[in-house]
Amino acid sequence: MGFLELQQEVSEMLSRGESSLAAYLSLAHKTDAISDVPDYVRKVKVAFLSNFTIQGLPEVFKAQALFHNLLVSTYLGPYNQHAQEILNNESGLYKFEPKLVYLIVDETNAEETLGLAERLTKESGLPAGQAGATVITGGLGLNSKFDFNEFLESIGREKYWNTKYKELGDLRLAPTAFPLLANVLMGYAVAVSGTTKKCLVLDLDNTLWRGIVGEDGPDKIVPDQTLQERIRGLYEKGIVLAINSKNNPEDALAVIEQNPEMRLRKEHFAAWRINWEPKSANMAALAEELNLGLDTFVFLDDQAFERAQVKQALPEITVLAPEELAGYQGFFAITITDEDRKRGRTYVEERQRREVQTVARSLDDFLRELKLETTISKAGKDAVSRVSQLTQRTNQFNLTTRRYSETDVAERIEKGWPVLTIEAKDRFGEYGIIGAAMIEPAGEAWRVDTFLMSCRILGRGIEKALLAFIANEAAAAGAKRLKGEFIPTAKNKPAEEFWPENGFKEVGQESGMQVYEYDLKKKMEYPRHVKVIAN
Repeated sequence: MGFLELQQEVSEMLSRGESSLAAYLSLAHKTDAISDVPDYVRKVKVAFLSNFTIQGLPEVFKAQALFHNLLVSTYLGPYNQHAQEILNNESGLYKFEPKLVYLIVDETNAEETLGLAERLTKESGLPAGQAGATVITGGLGLNSKFDFNEFLESIGREKYWNTKYKELGDLRLAPTAFPLLANVLMGYAVAVSGTTKKCLVLDLDNTLWRGIVGEDGPDKIVPDQTLQERIRGLYEKGIVLAINSKNNPEDALAVIEQNPEMRLRKEHFAAWRINWEPKSANMAALAEELNLGLDTFVFLDDQAFERAQVKQALPEITVLAPEELAGYQGFFAITITDEDRKRGRTYVEERQRREVQTVARSLDDFLRELKLETTISKAGKDAVSRVSQLTQRTNQFNLTTRRYSETDVAERIEKGWPVLTIEAKDRFGEYGIIGAAMIEPAGEAWRVDTFLMSCRILGRGIEKALLAFIANEAAAAGAKRLKGEFIPTAKNKPAEEFWPENGFKEVGQESGMQVYEYDLKKKMEYPRHVKVIAN
């Protein structure tokens, strides 16, 4: 069976609130025989440890992960052996080499459990060069990332905790609660795998408001303030908002701008397609305009037909009914940086730049009028989270697509690697940290291990400014050559010609990786329209 077929099956289960453990076990079993996996699907290994029985939870998790474009392999530690699994570096846990570990306990000794979690984080047991495991602890009495007590209160402690199932193999949490727990835990897998969604695209009639503006008229429209407040909260956390609606644009925009009960206004939206075209075509156009991958989009629409039409044409997009947004975990982020919070606003500013570009006499004129200024800094502790996040999320302009955890980034800084971030601003506003690079200073030949840039900033010379800074730093340190690497993926085509376009010559290939070199005797110049500040 194909991935998309199983994804549709789990989507239907989630929409009807399926709680049958048997149904999830059957679906999880089918995932082991998936014949075709789309290139936008991420694979991740997830381990579960507990001091009470959670047999079946990994399978529920595995099945639900399909909805989030994740193909999960799971490991369940032996019953009540979480400490032994963590303390023994030869245990099945370490042999499994998980990317993510859930440590869920009914705990009386919180200090001991948190100590075990810390040890597991530091000594992940993974081979050198791989990203370490992220450990999520959750337990009664624990001050931890996942509040297990809060979860029980939210679903109904009396209904699901220490019920009749406790006498059946120490099932302290009723199996019917496993789908609820798996859904809450899913956000961490989304974040760790780098699949956190970036853009929420909204239908208008009977979604953002009650009523049909073309039939009822603008005065009869009733905004759904609860939904809009929830969406506004996502915007404040950095989610980009867009509109995809079958409507007359003048009528729809009049409601957005003039209805006093609207919580979302024109300035909250980075782009819109308000027309009578198929919504799948509009989604593709929005992705092109915003320069975001379709797999980073979520489409919210009240009509099952429209959701199905978009999903059939563009299967990488997640589609939701309005009532499903509250429990959706695809926007989850473990750490929210300042750049995350600014993202929604910066995409709106980007729309304003596009509007100016349409009336500019030439591209050069437009770039000069932007008054671009960049600040290149050596990453300190406060930037480690952002650098790690960029390696996890950036796909299109990412020369090597190497994924690094915060621990990995910190280790390279400690080794003396130049780990750089680049910020930018122009006359419209600040972009925040939109690029990063990690360089191995190997004697006469410095090697660019990681070079990435947010796709929304491309074409303005900022990527060339960062490269010139690296080249000049390497030359000043006595290096003779600068090595660049390109590892092709299904998504990083925009970066394919970056090295040769900037004077690098291909010198060989290593296991599918193209290797380039630049002779540092030739000084690399900065783009003239970009002011560069070294911090």
